[in-house]
Amino acid sequence: MTGRPFLGLRPTAAVVGTVLAVSAYAGFASDASRPGIVATIFPLYDWAAALAGAFADVRQLMPPGVEVHAYAPTPADVAAIRAARVFLYCGPKLEPWAERLVGSTAGEPPLRLVVADLARDPARPNDAEMDPHFWTDPVAAARAVAGIADALAARFPAHAEDLRRRRAAYLAELERLDRDWAAMTASARRRTVLYGGHRAFDALGARYGIEFVSPYEGFSPEEQPTPRAMAELVRRIRETGSRVIFTEEIVEPRVARAIALETGAEIRVLHALHNRTPDEARRGETYLSIHRRNLEEVRRVLVEAP
Repeated sequence: MTGRPFLGLRPTAAVVGTVLAVSAYAGFASDASRPGIVATIFPLYDWAAALAGAFADVRQLMPPGVEVHAYAPTPADVAAIRAARVFLYCGPKLEPWAERLVGSTAGEPPLRLVVADLARDPARPNDAEMDPHFWTDPVAAARAVAGIADALAARFPAHAEDLRRRRAAYLAELERLDRDWAAMTASARRRTVLYGGHRAFDALGARYGIEFVSPYEGFSPEEQPTPRAMAELVRRIRETGSRVIFTEEIVEPRVARAIALETGAEIRVLHALHNRTPDEARRGETYLSIHRRNLEEVRRVLVEAP
């Protein structure tokens, strides 16, 4: 962002020491020559795949189209984690089952990376209220990517040089993304986005000074908005003159439909990046491509709309 370096991210001794202290399984039985890396959700999978390149077999635990908050691991998931050498998950707020699942594996467990901890701002190390959707913030994503890359380089030293090169290239892409979000909001005439989905953009909004107004009180779409919260969202749409109500990917857009029916607003998708739809997976959509699509959607509302 303007006036400051993006991140001063160097491999950390703490991460290296933790990794070297852990041994795990030899890899997936399907291809023992390529170490297995299992990630729970799409951003973690996409980052790990971009960093590892061809040397590792990187798999996403949740199939495309599955909503993360409603996900329950299967016996096949346990087997995949048991066979992996590295297991990436966000943390207990989003995946409370992950700790129990890793603890249930026979023998020595895989290297476990709690990515929310890697993404945490070192200036606020005890931020208990951190939005679990940290990946919507490109700066937090950069901390996570750097931490994953450093851990993998320590765990697989023969590939450390390639990992460092891919780390630098990916962080450069995230820096560009950060600059583009900052430039867009600097030119914005509005700072309010009306969102009919659950609270998935607090981290993004805090980074760039955007207010994402949602009728949900919590971070999960399993909750139901109250009639008062729905009425408040209708009021905010009329107050701001917004012609767009955003909804989230994968989840049925009942709330957005109700708001659109009441206000005449257009329904559009703002992607929280939990997971790809099957079509997005077939098209090879990435974390970066979806994030940039979000940027253009928000630009339409904050900059270009009359």
